[in-house]
Amino acid sequence: NYAVIIENLVSRGYVVAAINHPYDSGDFKFSDGQIIRFDTEKWHRKVSENWTNEQRRQFFDERRIGWARDFSFVADQLQKLDKPFRDKLDFQNLGVFGHSFGGQAVSIACASDVRFKACANLDGMAQGNVILPDASGNVLKQPFLFFSKAEEARDADLRMMNLKREE
Repeated sequence: NYAVIIENLVSRGYVVAAINHPYDSGDFKFSDGQIIRFDTEKWHRKVSENWTNEQRRQFFDERRIGWARDFSFVADQLQKLDKPFRDKLDFQNLGVFGHSFGGQAVSIACASDVRFKACANLDGMAQGNVILPDASGNVLKQPFLFFSKAEEARDADLRMMNLKREE
């Protein structure tokens, strides 16, 4: 889905590790042949419009924080690669980029893992916020890029953000 972005970064000399989050982003096959299926029952259930902001945040934070941990896990695994390849990577200048839900997880990953020196979020707004704290309540301090399209907020979106249309 992100081939254009990845190809552009690679053509400029960057190394890109694309992450498939087990249980969350489609079926996943490990190198040993083990397959982990998307957890439809957990993630495709209807989120009640009657939930409080706190209930909604808790439900989605479980997933966002898990994805943020995946980013750090991948950085850890890259540092364990065999020497010839590992020595070509610049671990002093790691960046992390995500779209939509992945963009929400980016700000959490950057808040909890200072190895990420730059953070980019493509259209990942959560309950009116583009920068989310990690599980300990820390917020990122690294450079952060957020880009999105301007859109008209729906009444349900405004209620979720505790805003009135006039605001």
